[in-house]
Amino acid sequence: MLKHPERISYEQVKQTITSLPQSEQALAALAYSTGARVSELILIKKKDFYQPLEGQYLEITCRVLKKRKKGIVERKAVVRLDETWLVTPILEKANSLKEREDILFPFSRITIFRKLRKIVIADEPINPHGWRKLRATHLHKVFGFDAYQLRSFFEWRDISPSTSYVGVDKKEIEY
Repeated sequence: MLKHPERISYEQVKQTITSLPQSEQALAALAYSTGARVSELILIKKKDFYQPLEGQYLEITCRVLKKRKKGIVERKAVVRLDETWLVTPILEKANSLKEREDILFPFSRITIFRKLRKIVIADEPINPHGWRKLRATHLHKVFGFDAYQLRSFFEWRDISPSTSYVGVDKKEIEY
């Protein structure tokens, strides 16, 4: 479990992801950039990528099956286009697929979990949910997201998860 996401810098994540083999690079980049859960990663398809013509972001539709609601819930994750070290491997993976409907990572949940768990940043293995914590922390520390922007990005019901996900003191999060 990633207990201290604030100890891992944005640059360390960048260096680790860019040094991975190409097959693992897209998965790690997608997990980190979208903050997607494993259950969302296994449902991402080639058709889920949208790049506005004059936009600064790549939009990625993430879906998760909600058992209580008995259906699939969608959220839009955005990745800044100037984060080319994230965008490039993701788009290369998507463009390598033949059909528009093809799933990017046609693996089981446990296979994706194991692949992400093998990646080590700053001598610390990152569990799949740790990628989500790292992204939340870096969105706050590097890009200046406040609690409401984090809530919008991750589509949390309220702002309280921002203090538990982000590796900072509650006093540092603006409300």
